[in-house]
Amino acid sequence: DYGYDDGFRDSVVQALRQFYRENQLKDPIDNSGKAIEISGRHNPLPIDVDVVAAQEYRIYHSYPEHGDPEYTEGMKFKPLMGNEWWINFPKVHYENGNAKHDNFRETVRMFKNARGHYNDNHWFTLDTPSYYIECLIYNVPDHVLKTSDLTDRFDDVLSWFERDSTYLADFDQVSEMEALFGNENTQWNTDDAEKYIEKMRTMFDDL
Repeated sequence: DYGYDDGFRDSVVQALRQFYRENQLKDPIDNSGKAIEISGRHNPLPIDVDVVAAQEYRIYHSYPEHGDPEYTEGMKFKPLMGNEWWINFPKVHYENGNAKHDNFRETVRMFKNARGHYNDNHWFTLDTPSYYIECLIYNVPDHVLKTSDLTDRFDDVLSWFERDSTYLADFDQVSEMEALFGNENTQWNTDDAEKYIEKMRTMFDDL
């Protein structure tokens, strides 16, 4: 009878505080956002960590008369403020990322770092979530990602985005369970993506 709305997130926060809290003045737990944040400054962890209090979510593909049903496992959770469910598929996301070209994760880091470099050097910063950058790069073909030189690869990826035949609206998230662009709370919009690509091109050409 114990469900998500019966205080599950509060129980997770309480358990984390009991485990990590040193004293009243050093509380490493921040329970104000979508995730429960554990600060690396106030406990033995060397880095900041996000904890998502979630429950299992399944999309069923078959209900055989004999044997187990086939389904894709995801998770769903609610942010601290609001009653809207957020749904994603982290296991499939991880598996698909591993199946991508070996340069995929390195390229994602490169474009995330480029966003940080841009924001450090401009008054008007880009509010581009890391998750969406990863999904954007996931849609780049492997033959573009395979370029070994990092500078050439960055340029090649931007050039592929800028091609007339590249339709951002057709992009999937890394899990391939949902389109990258749309009106759901887990989706991006093409205007922000095009702005990000444009600013990355401007910064690259100015180097």
